[in-house]
Amino acid sequence: LFSGSALPAQPESPFAVDPTTESLYVVGIHDENTLYRLHKDGSKYLFLETSTIQWLALMPKYSVIVIASDYTILSYRLTSSFDQLIYSCDSLDNCGEVAGLAADDETGDVYFLIQHPNATKSLFGLNQDVRTPYLIASSTDFPPIRQLLVAGEKLAFITKTGQMGVCDKKLGSLNFNLVLNGVSLLVPSANVTPTNALNFSGNIAFEDDLRTNLTWSIDPAPRKGEIIYKISMYKEKFGDERFVDFSVEQSYTMNSELLDEWSSKQKFDVQIDAISAWNIVSRNRTGLFAPTKPPSSVRNLKIYATQQVGNYRRFFFT
Repeated sequence: LFSGSALPAQPESPFAVDPTTESLYVVGIHDENTLYRLHKDGSKYLFLETSTIQWLALMPKYSVIVIASDYTILSYRLTSSFDQLIYSCDSLDNCGEVAGLAADDETGDVYFLIQHPNATKSLFGLNQDVRTPYLIASSTDFPPIRQLLVAGEKLAFITKTGQMGVCDKKLGSLNFNLVLNGVSLLVPSANVTPTNALNFSGNIAFEDDLRTNLTWSIDPAPRKGEIIYKISMYKEKFGDERFVDFSVEQSYTMNSELLDEWSSKQKFDVQIDAISAWNIVSRNRTGLFAPTKPPSSVRNLKIYATQQVGNYRRFFFT
């Protein structure tokens, strides 16, 4: 599925798959506060830096990812912008710890388990219309788990001992598959077309010999207004002085004020970020040159002349 980014057989940290963009969300190997987005081609993008991530749940249809630490649950848009504080507990002496998290992309429902100090577990729900968590059910015998998934009208889970089980959405009708032992991972099977995938095709280039209009191409062709393009131009080379602008077209006319500031045929590097509600992809080009400037107009022009009068020479200027 992913070039150089196979799903882990022994998942040490949470992850989530977005089949609509053919991308994978993973926690940093050595930094559990960092979430990355991996694309099918192996490219890696920093998505978010937050508190230690213990659980992930993804809803591509709603362009939302839900992230949980031990005592906090937050949701973010897939553009990395903050969406909602779902659960938080500040008093650690009498605090419920997050013990499970799942989301239903069809309905927009979010489910999370809270384990109280008395070992009771409570299941809460939240939907995208009424964005206030509500208590669904509590249980004293629900096992410790390391993965939770929505499976139709059921919840599927893997226990910390590697058993696979299912229950209803009220934590009842608990059932374990005794044939399967040492289960490492559950991955939803979905035949989903990558409708939100973005890819650059071809290079960033100048549209004409004047070298003022940059162009690029996105595949598949997006609908108008669906993507915003962030254009970052670096004087001389990447890392140097930067100029940023935006476009909603697959082209950009270089800013006239910037060209006035730059030298004639100024060398520069450029990066284009294509940003949708679900995805960000980038393409860069190095070693481009700005247009040749026309000669500047003459200022304070003075004309000098001489006139020979007899043995004398007279000088004039205007």
